[in-house]
Amino acid sequence: VEFFQENVKKMKEKYPTRKAFCSSAKALINEVMASSRCGPGIVFQIDSFLNGDSTLNDIVEISTTVKENQENDTMEHFDFCVHSDILKTFVQLTPDEIIAHQFCDLRFLDAIITMTPPPPYFQHPHEKYLYMHYCVRQEDRSIMLMEQNLEKIKVTISDEDIDLEEETDYSATKICALRKGVEECIIQTLYTVEGNIERSRDELRTTDEAHNHDIGKLLWKSTMAKFKSYFSDELAIKNKKWWKKLDSQPAKPKKMGEFVDRGNGIRVMHLN
Repeated sequence: VEFFQENVKKMKEKYPTRKAFCSSAKALINEVMASSRCGPGIVFQIDSFLNGDSTLNDIVEISTTVKENQENDTMEHFDFCVHSDILKTFVQLTPDEIIAHQFCDLRFLDAIITMTPPPPYFQHPHEKYLYMHYCVRQEDRSIMLMEQNLEKIKVTISDEDIDLEEETDYSATKICALRKGVEECIIQTLYTVEGNIERSRDELRTTDEAHNHDIGKLLWKSTMAKFKSYFSDELAIKNKKWWKKLDSQPAKPKKMGEFVDRGNGIRVMHLN
C-alpha cells in the first residue's frame, strides 16, 4: 500500500493528465491446481510466499509484465490505479442490471484499456510482485466446462437453458456455457467503441463451432435484446460518447514496455 501511495503520487507528477496507471506484477495462484493438490478452498498463508514454500511449486506463477498477463488472460481491472472520476462516470453510465452482473468487471476493464494514451506502467524497484491472485485461467475454464464443473466458474443453468434443451440437440449444460460466453462478450462491448461488438462476436465464434450454428445465433440474438433493453436511448448515446472520449487522445511515440499494450480489449470464454 505504501508503494502504491508513493508511486502513484510520482506518476501523477510525471503524467499529470493521465487518469490511470498500471502495475500488474503479481503471483498467480492456479486455483484448479491448488484445489486438486491441496483440497478445495485452500488458502495459502503469506509466509508460504515470503519463504518460498515448496508446496507452491507448479501452483504459483509469477507474472511481472502486461504481456505475460495478456498471454495468461489474467489482466484485471484491479491491476490499475484509476482516477475516481473514471469509476464514478462508469457507475453512472452503467445500468444496475450490468453493475450486478458477474462480468461487469470486464466492462470496466475494457474502459480502462480503451484509454489513449494508454496507462503508464510502473513496477516495484526490487520485489517481483505486489500481490497474490487466485485465478481461473482460460485453459482452466475449458477443463471445468468439459467436466461440467459449472459451480466452480459460477455458472448456473437457467430455466431458459432447460427449455432449449428440450427444443434442441444440446444439453442444458452446454447451452448454459454458450450463453455465458455470449454474455461475456456483449457486456464488455455493447455501446462502447465502434466495431467492438462485431469484433467480439467474431472472436467468440472461434471459441466454439456451436456459435456459428442456429443455437449460437439464437443465444446471441436473445442475449443482445436483453442487454439492450437495460439501456435507454439516451444512456446508450452517453455510453458511446464516453467510450469515444476515452479513446480520443492521440498517442505519443513511446518506448517499448513503457505503456500498456491495449490489444483488442476483449476477453471471451473459450469452450474448447
